Amino acid sequence: LVAGGSLLARREAPHEHEEDFAALAEALQSPNDDVVIEAIHHLEERHDPHSADLLLGRLAAPTSERVIEHVSDGLARLGDRRAVPVLERLLTRDLDPFLRLDLAGALLSLRSASGFSAILAALESGDATVLVDRQAAALLTRFRGDDLGLSSSTTPPIRAQVVARLRAWIEQRGNELRWREERRRFE
Repeated sequence: LVAGGSLLARREAPHEHEEDFAALAEALQSPNDDVVIEAIHHLEERHDPHSADLLLGRLAAPTSERVIEHVSDGLARLGDRRAVPVLERLLTRDLDPFLRLDLAGALLSLRSASGFSAILAALESGDATVLVDRQAAALLTRFRGDDLGLSSSTTPPIRAQVVARLRAWIEQRGNELRWREERRRFE
């Protein structure tokens, strides 16, 4: 994120790693969200264990919801489970339901069942919309195996029943839910 161009426009040579990495670390501190987001994506592409450290550090500082979304996605792609408690703490804030669902997806990708509670919170928020329901249904299908009928809930009473079923499932099974690699879902 050098004026007018991408920081990694040139190919990385082994001796350039530290310089590029330092420049990306510096870009993460920029007040410009676009610069920060580009740095996040370059760090994610590196699959360097130190990238997760930088991304976790970025979440410790005050930051926009847009940056939080990209950092959480990056941490999920890097697969660093140290992100789980940090993402869970973010969920204690008053968040837009779409960001709440992004954090839920990151948590579930990191094999933390706490993402299901975040889905429930997004669905129960006063700001839930048809688009929130669609995104929640996709996450439930991907990580649970089905969406409990959310994608076909066409009326508020039916939707309320689906949300109640999700709440009951979490209350009954939440503490025992584990990722089953062979089934590619939580059970």
